[in-house]
Amino acid sequence: MNLIQEQIIDLLNASIHNTVPKLDYSKNVEWDNLINEANAHSITGLLYPALKNIKDNNISKEVIDKLKRYTFNAAIGQSNHIKRTAEILDLFNENNIPVIVLKGLVVREYYPKPDLRTMCDSDVIIHKNDLERVRKLLLERGFVEEEDAGHHIAFMKGGLNLEVHWTLANESFRKGQECFQERIWDDAMKIKVGGVDTLSLSLEDLALHLCAHMASHMAISGFGVRQLADLVLLVEHKGKEIDWSEFNDKAKKSGLTQFSTGMFKVCNYLFGMEIPKELNIKYSRNDEEIIKLIVNDIFTGGVYGQRDLSFSFRAQVGYDIDNDSTFSMIKRYIQVILPPISKLSDRYAYAKKYKILLPAAWIHHIYVGITTKKYDSESKKKFLTSTISNAKSRNKVVRWLEL
Repeated sequence: MNLIQEQIIDLLNASIHNTVPKLDYSKNVEWDNLINEANAHSITGLLYPALKNIKDNNISKEVIDKLKRYTFNAAIGQSNHIKRTAEILDLFNENNIPVIVLKGLVVREYYPKPDLRTMCDSDVIIHKNDLERVRKLLLERGFVEEEDAGHHIAFMKGGLNLEVHWTLANESFRKGQECFQERIWDDAMKIKVGGVDTLSLSLEDLALHLCAHMASHMAISGFGVRQLADLVLLVEHKGKEIDWSEFNDKAKKSGLTQFSTGMFKVCNYLFGMEIPKELNIKYSRNDEEIIKLIVNDIFTGGVYGQRDLSFSFRAQVGYDIDNDSTFSMIKRYIQVILPPISKLSDRYAYAKKYKILLPAAWIHHIYVGITTKKYDSESKKKFLTSTISNAKSRNKVVRWLEL
């Protein structure tokens, strides 16, 4: 980690534990870069309580006031988000539709200031045979059906994004979670969200689902430090109540033993989280090197792993390859630039219909990449020069995590 990343972890660690930061912030702090890093991981509001408690720092009043306004607005926004989500949960209760809330809606309560744990959507799971009733209720109340991802449907209304799942298995991620979701309804526990009675996954299933969610994002693109903080707080607040033998059994059945082990090691490395002894996690000789690669991957990719063009594609180039040879990476890199017909998006439907037009589709594909405004020229340059090296590092990570 570089200094800014160390400072981010120090501040985040202090904030989620309601303690005082340990590093020296009295001089040589690049506040603009630090805040940009926090923004990239959607944790800016989380850092403010720790920042304001540093007595000896060189942060300007202008910057701290800006952060204060941002944090206040973020907290108000999250409070409203939870209120609107609670209204939907109440609607489901009135219509006798069982629902389990997921991820941030549950773990936010373990943060010292829950409204500073921001989320852009609300994830719930229902029984599949209730899907049509749920769709009808939401559409009647002005929601718009935005996306069917195969394992969930996103409904939008006025900035509220409600992701309605009927399965925890993500078909785009080859290690689905079918085996550990068999008893989620039987084992679900009662909680409240915004004062409304609802259900959460059991503590064991919640811990494993946090790991599974990180695993699917790591395989596809990446994830940020906030998801690690969620796991840290769950373990620290509820670890003594979790049946770790059951967690281990479900992790093994779902193929997530090595990944979850890796995440516990990363949480220990970054946040000093005590690993439950029941997990019987051992360290090997090369663990520290791989852990550092994972941390670098998390920081460089940002909250969704797509912060940088080169890192957006390093997952595609470095995933599901049995070795990290340069030749293997170059071969996959070429496939990203010149994808086969089966991998082309609907934008290039003409090539799918007339295969002879595939070369034209490739030229079109390259032109779109060059002219897109999603990434700046520096990012595009790094894509050409750094993707292979980034992919080799990523390949070591995903093989060690057994993704």
